[in-house]
Amino acid sequence: MGLTFSGCPRFSAARDVFDVLRQVEAREVYETAHRMRSIIGQVFTIAIDIHVSSVTSNPAAGLARVLKKPEKMLMAAIIYPKELGRLLRDIGSFVVKSAFEVAPIFFVRPMELCPDIDFEGLMLNIPPAAMKMKRSEKSQMGTQPHAVSLPRQVDEVLRKLKQVTGSGAYVFAIRSGSRPISANTVNVGLRTLAWDADTVTGHGR
Repeated sequence: MGLTFSGCPRFSAARDVFDVLRQVEAREVYETAHRMRSIIGQVFTIAIDIHVSSVTSNPAAGLARVLKKPEKMLMAAIIYPKELGRLLRDIGSFVVKSAFEVAPIFFVRPMELCPDIDFEGLMLNIPPAAMKMKRSEKSQMGTQPHAVSLPRQVDEVLRKLKQVTGSGAYVFAIRSGSRPISANTVNVGLRTLAWDADTVTGHGR
């Protein structure tokens, strides 16, 4: 494994990638190792697609099979109404508070809280790309969005939110309006308010 002029690692073989990922595994952050392998693989795939002369194969391909699988764990979530009410009172951001009011009704992921909203038909339309599904399942959906009916309570929250973020591209947008909020946005806000990760997360269960 050599170095480029920018100081970034240059992988020449699957063994180079594997050695780096093993170092990450040694820290027992197995999910991070899998994410790294995925990102490295994406870089090489792009390089092959754009015909970079020095890249003829993807050294990260197939390594997912030999990496340790992360243990699946339930994310912390508040399930009692009184405690949820205290959380909503603590949250100062109207956008984040609205996301927390809507999420328990739909049981959707934070990334899925930025859909196309049909106020006339009272429907949430979540594009396939935002769904947590296998690639084969997404390809079967094509461009057809996942449609979810809007309950009255959610319609009221979203209509109020439209007055705040309605001029931008996203319903649940960060302050600048250029990007949607993410799980990290929500989690950072929760930690700032002293709600720890063992009590609640933006992802929920």
